[in-house]
Amino acid sequence: MRKSIKRKSQKKSETTRNITPDSVEFELPPNYGDTQVTLLVKDPWWLYAYWELSGSRVQKTVLRIYELTGGTPEAEPLRFFDIQVQETTGNWFIDVGLPDKFWRAEIGFIGDGGRFFVLARSGVVKTPRFGVSEAVDPEWYFSDEIFWKIFRCSGGMGESLSSHEVQRIVVQPELGNRPGRAVLPRRKKAL
Repeated sequence: MRKSIKRKSQKKSETTRNITPDSVEFELPPNYGDTQVTLLVKDPWWLYAYWELSGSRVQKTVLRIYELTGGTPEAEPLRFFDIQVQETTGNWFIDVGLPDKFWRAEIGFIGDGGRFFVLARSGVVKTPRFGVSEAVDPEWYFSDEIFWKIFRCSGGMGESLSSHEVQRIVVQPELGNRPGRAVLPRRKKAL
């Protein structure tokens, strides 16, 4: 019984040995035959859209960007603007210039009468607000006194301190000179 198992494992290792990354040829297809557009947030002022249009050859492909009233798919558009793109371009960075807003993209074409025909619609995204959040997470909160100690130790006051000096200044006073314990407060357990 053992001999047959050994032979099987030997055969298996021989086959896997012959397969190398160089011997396997695989290329990603240029497209997947879908008609879709995806909208992503880059930062508070910029969005990024990428798309694929299958089976359609449109002369005037338009990427239409909507600012929305809210974050639901049913949200009403406040305003929009169009970007004329080549169908084969496939992606575009979009300067919206407005933080803390909801956005949606549609890709389509404008007909002879000026009417916009939608081929695909993205999901809703929100650009983040600009600046530091006003929300304070109690898990990461520590006193001003500890903050300034850490700031000083990190070189913020123009001083460069050794790890022994950091321990002396930050860790030991908080713990009654008991070394080896963290200075930051422990997490509060949820009730």
